[in-house]
Amino acid sequence: MQFGLQFARPGGNLAPAAAYTLPHTNDGRWVTGGRPDAHHPTIAYGATTCDDRQREAPLDPFELPPDQLASLSEEQALRRRFDVRNRSVLPVHLWFLAFFFFGSLITSLDEYHGAGWPLAVAGLLGSVGALIALRRLLPLARPGEAPLAIRAPALAERFGELLQAVLLLEYFLGVGWLASVGARPVLVFIAAPALLLFRLVAGELLMLHGLMLVSGGVLWWLTQPSDALPAFLGAVPLHVVCGGLGLLFTRRFRRRFLSQWLRRMGAVREQIRVREELALAREVQLSMLPASVPEVPWLDVAASCLPANEVGGDYYDFFPVEDGLAVVVADVAGHGVASGLVLASVRSGLALLMEEPDHQLGPTMQRLDRLVRRTSRRMLVTLAIARYDANSASLTVATAGHPPLLVRRGDGSVEEVATPSPPLGTRLPPSVGAVSVPFAAGDCCVLFTDGLLEAPDPAGRPYGLQRLMQVLAAHDPAAGAQTLCDTVLFDLAAHSGEATQQDDVTLVVLVGRPAPAR
Repeated sequence: MQFGLQFARPGGNLAPAAAYTLPHTNDGRWVTGGRPDAHHPTIAYGATTCDDRQREAPLDPFELPPDQLASLSEEQALRRRFDVRNRSVLPVHLWFLAFFFFGSLITSLDEYHGAGWPLAVAGLLGSVGALIALRRLLPLARPGEAPLAIRAPALAERFGELLQAVLLLEYFLGVGWLASVGARPVLVFIAAPALLLFRLVAGELLMLHGLMLVSGGVLWWLTQPSDALPAFLGAVPLHVVCGGLGLLFTRRFRRRFLSQWLRRMGAVREQIRVREELALAREVQLSMLPASVPEVPWLDVAASCLPANEVGGDYYDFFPVEDGLAVVVADVAGHGVASGLVLASVRSGLALLMEEPDHQLGPTMQRLDRLVRRTSRRMLVTLAIARYDANSASLTVATAGHPPLLVRRGDGSVEEVATPSPPLGTRLPPSVGAVSVPFAAGDCCVLFTDGLLEAPDPAGRPYGLQRLMQVLAAHDPAAGAQTLCDTVLFDLAAHSGEATQQDDVTLVVLVGRPAPAR
């Protein structure tokens, strides 16, 4: 199955790229990493979509997505709730009419020598046709089932008018059949309480009761003039009372709906506000990621970041230093706007500290710890810094509560590199030391966040450090940093299968190159 990928461009804007055939999760998030330059941009968010058919919204406004629900006015939502109620009641009414017209057809053929059979057939076909149309075009889910999408949006928009037309047409056919066989049109009395099943506004009630009363009275006078006046005088108060009760029931329905509507709209507005806030914070966070990896003669560099939701807690960056390069990978404990603000503070602090001459990683960690504590009292940050020195061909590493860096040697062995220190912001004494290891040409270094190690498979088993070390040990350094980055993410996607991504995944790969000739 193919998915369209979206990559982070400079400034954090998302742009579409070509489609690739990839292992993926059920929400389409797993994508391969890429070098963040014009040809291989960093994948910052797996915003892919499967080839699913677009479905129309359900009839019930409370089953709509928040955006569509918020776009409805109060009257529009109330009208849709009326339609849902009337749609659930109408089949009962139509079944009654279907049996009535079927009996009428049998009676016409058996007792009245075929008189009125066209009206009986028309009524029967109209009732059955309306039942089929409702079931196929305006389906309603049973209690406890998922909402069903309507297949005829235009029909749903005009359901109120169509309901009135069906009720009047079936009534006219019924009283017409009674008049055609010389019987009294007693449906004029039955129709009044039948309308109590529906929720109709005052104008609709007035029109339906008026037309049914007048048409029934006229047909009664034409067929049985001797008792037409008493019948009409008896039907008038019945329709007036039923019309008043119908209006009362509609107002009670409206009050209950408005109570539910106000509560639901408050929650929806809060959801939309939070989502818009997260979307803005996400743009800020993506803009903090480097626009491209540095091109340095001593290192081959690749990076990828896959946030799990609107605003991720992961961050990576590169800082040029004298005769070398510093690489930073950080993870804020949490997501959302607060984590984005803490990341912004850490990034600013790193940029200032890295510009200081002869900066040491241990004191840098101490100053970052104070910065995080001042920025947020309840946010923790794990961080790893790896500084490559081209003159000594070494890698100096300092970590604060972060997973260890993995270094693969030319002989295929893999070692962990880290310094024991709590995360930044814990108010515990941070480590003041750093560890240096040789980093020759052909050696590989992988920096990552815990989202990579903790990514579950469908059974809940994490990816784990050992599996990552096996992938790293089997890698050919001559293939380059980007190939190793892609290999890890492909293996992660194969491990995850259909499991949903639960945490951000950030990966930075360094591969040593031979020193250029002077």
